[in-house]
Amino acid sequence: MQSTKNQTSNFSNNITSMVIIHWILTLGQKLYDIWFYINTCLVKTMQKNISPALGAIFGMIFLEGHTMCKAIWYTFKKYRNDPKFYGFNQWDEEYSCHRPVLLLHGAVGSWSYLGDLAITLKNANIPVFVIDLGFGLPREEMREKIFNKIDEIRKLYSDSNKKSADNSKADQNKINTFVIIHKRAPKLRLRRITEESDIGSFEKNSNTIPLIDIIAHSDGGNLALYSAFTQDCSYIDGDGNLKFRTVPQANPFIGKIITVALPSNHTETNSIRDINKINDLFNINATFDALMANKKCALLEELPSHVEYVDAGHIGIVFNHTTYTRILQFLRK
Repeated sequence: MQSTKNQTSNFSNNITSMVIIHWILTLGQKLYDIWFYINTCLVKTMQKNISPALGAIFGMIFLEGHTMCKAIWYTFKKYRNDPKFYGFNQWDEEYSCHRPVLLLHGAVGSWSYLGDLAITLKNANIPVFVIDLGFGLPREEMREKIFNKIDEIRKLYSDSNKKSADNSKADQNKINTFVIIHKRAPKLRLRRITEESDIGSFEKNSNTIPLIDIIAHSDGGNLALYSAFTQDCSYIDGDGNLKFRTVPQANPFIGKIITVALPSNHTETNSIRDINKINDLFNINATFDALMANKKCALLEELPSHVEYVDAGHIGIVFNHTTYTRILQFLRK
């Protein structure tokens, strides 16, 4: 009897503890939501009335100070070496069945804070290329760097394909043999056996240079979208906006574009649709992103399967493993 009372008492205590813990967690979430809302309003006010850059800095310091410290540590410690030291910016045979991926960082920082994402892609046998674009809003010289990097990647593949084709021809020459064929009499003749059709097929495949997928964080996403258009038809003005000289023309070398912490608005989706690349556009947005809180994600309305929200902030999203999983899913889609 006493044992039953003790069990009942313990059960009641456990229920009470669970209720208290749930209440504390709920209260903590409510307080965070209020604090986040206040800071979001402050960020919007500063960006509108004082300076967009100052508002962004305020938001990052007060909302994501810890992730800013992590990004700094990645830049000056964890990924401070040359990209090739980590296996980036190079091509290997094991990567031959995957498209290359180019990573673009945001307005502040360098490729280094995207190091964990780059390692994740590399471990999935995806060739990863990185670039330092400098600081600030999108500029035409930044887009020029991206175009030059794309040319560099394509040349790397082209040179590798040419080398593979030359090696294949050399190997083919070694296995060509002379076969003795009898023809109705003791007289013999020699016939050389070749496999020209196989060589031609290999050369055709080896000459194929894959499209380059782009994964970009924050303002790097704007540059990724701008790079989807040719320089002949467009340019970036002094305010960091894309302008068109003529009818939009697609950059033929770019595949998928995955923006991280940069929701695509109607202007962007309409421009991408004009060059028939709307199905190649993907968004991974941060739920707690004060910097992008006022930007509506139009892509979510049009292609909801191309959009994912991750419980993270504007900077923290690039360190989130859910982000990495979604990126891999979008690349394989």
